[in-house]
Amino acid sequence: MPIHFIDNYAKKNLEAIIINQDGYTLFGELWLYEQFLSFNKNKFVEDEIWYFKHNYNLSTHPSSKRKVEGQVDFLLLSKQGLLIIEVKGGGLRVDENDCYFSSGEGKEYETQNPFTQAKEYVHTFKKLIDSSVFVYRAVVLPHEAGFILKSPQLIGYRDIFFSKADITGLDERAIQNIFFKFINELGRKARIRTVRELFPNLSAEAISKKAYEQYPDLSSKELKRLKSELFPTQTTYGYNPDRINTELILKENYEVLKGLSRNKNVIIQGAPGTGKTALAIKFLAEKLLKQQKGIVYCANKLIRSKLEHIILNDYQLDPNNINFRIFSDVVTQESVASDIDFLIFDEAQEYFDKGLYDFIEKLNSKLGKPKILVLYDPDQAIASNLKELAWYTDFFIEIGYTHYYFDENYRCAQNIEIGEISNCLLYNEYGKIKNKYKSSLICVDDLKQKLELFSFILNDVNFTSSEKIILIHSNLIEDFTKIVSEFFYRDIEELTEANINISSNKVRYSSPIKYRGLENESVYLITKELNDSTKVQNYIGATRAMNSLKIILWK
Repeated sequence: MPIHFIDNYAKKNLEAIIINQDGYTLFGELWLYEQFLSFNKNKFVEDEIWYFKHNYNLSTHPSSKRKVEGQVDFLLLSKQGLLIIEVKGGGLRVDENDCYFSSGEGKEYETQNPFTQAKEYVHTFKKLIDSSVFVYRAVVLPHEAGFILKSPQLIGYRDIFFSKADITGLDERAIQNIFFKFINELGRKARIRTVRELFPNLSAEAISKKAYEQYPDLSSKELKRLKSELFPTQTTYGYNPDRINTELILKENYEVLKGLSRNKNVIIQGAPGTGKTALAIKFLAEKLLKQQKGIVYCANKLIRSKLEHIILNDYQLDPNNINFRIFSDVVTQESVASDIDFLIFDEAQEYFDKGLYDFIEKLNSKLGKPKILVLYDPDQAIASNLKELAWYTDFFIEIGYTHYYFDENYRCAQNIEIGEISNCLLYNEYGKIKNKYKSSLICVDDLKQKLELFSFILNDVNFTSSEKIILIHSNLIEDFTKIVSEFFYRDIEELTEANINISSNKVRYSSPIKYRGLENESVYLITKELNDSTKVQNYIGATRAMNSLKIILWK
């Protein structure tokens, strides 16, 4: 049916279902629910789809974080936007002090101002919903004919107000026709009223035209996405929203995350350890809690496998809504489904020059401008030079991306020396490392010293095997693996996408390039020399360390 009743109440038992906390039937809300049932019966809504929900609890919305309270009488989601309907059964009056009183069965009691309630809910939903959907409101008094909009605060509410006075003396079918017309025209009238307030000098014709330019109808894709966000279906995936909010979303940088939701396209620049990937995980988790679909593009297989494990295994979010991929210059828009809502590009400095912008533009056209988050660190770029990357940054800013720059390092708080060594590598102060940080340097010249080095790493009792990672400059990998395969194959193994999420008693190794985006307590960085030719990989490797860093000069 064109009107989908989210609650799916049994029609023959509505008086026992639509009740207050004391068990009494809420006849005003019952009347309105039955009107929407009649819309379906009379086929008033044939060419559209409406989603109708009774008694919507604001704290259940994923963005509320269980902190937003409130119970909305009815929500109607359609191509016109999101309609909030507040209903007061029985009588209603307002006294000279602007206090509201409801009455029924010979009793009168103070109640909330339904016009203020509806207005506040509009602002709340605008904050909660992750899109520019038009939100509007209505107040319905189906059993009160004498309420008059006469105070200064109420005069402008004529278009959103419906009462018994509008239908007194009419038969059932006439009432249904008039109430449907009221509901159906609310979106247009609310748009016109809003645009008139924004552009008071425009003519009536210009205002009518601009109303839908400023607040267009929702596409079928947007309607479907909002339906999933507002009324998520229960799945077999055992994720815990409270745990995800507490452990992922509400930790440090949450204010930045809220800022991201207000901007369609965001580019984040930051050094290692400043929280880029952590923010991307927050962003991703929040979108998945809202039942949105997305793709994460990574620069290497290890970080892809790690992120995938965190989201799908550790937090058990729905794998049908997210896909993790490696970005390359052969990716195509055809590989992206048309129902994708957001895209994340991690370590984008590695593929700015591989057609990233053209790819995004094609997807913008195909997907109707999804949310886009780009994360990068120019200092970790392997192939590009800094001038080229600065150009890309400026370019994305010029075309409307909101740019964030993270400059506070969270990763190396336990060992300030790691940050200082990393900066020396970044700014070519190699002599300073050799003079000031001798205790962090180890030189190995022959096989005997190399074997002793392996024994030192394996026997370091300050860290467990899983807390250690050996990162070898790519030019030395062949020599290193030869020694491992001959002497230490029982104790050391390569870190791969197949084993990254499996615990092991072996110490693992990789290259700095493959290990980008990851981190560990203790890093043993094996490199040929500290100079400009090894700078980028040395810098990446050093910045993976959280607590301990040893640089091994391998001859």
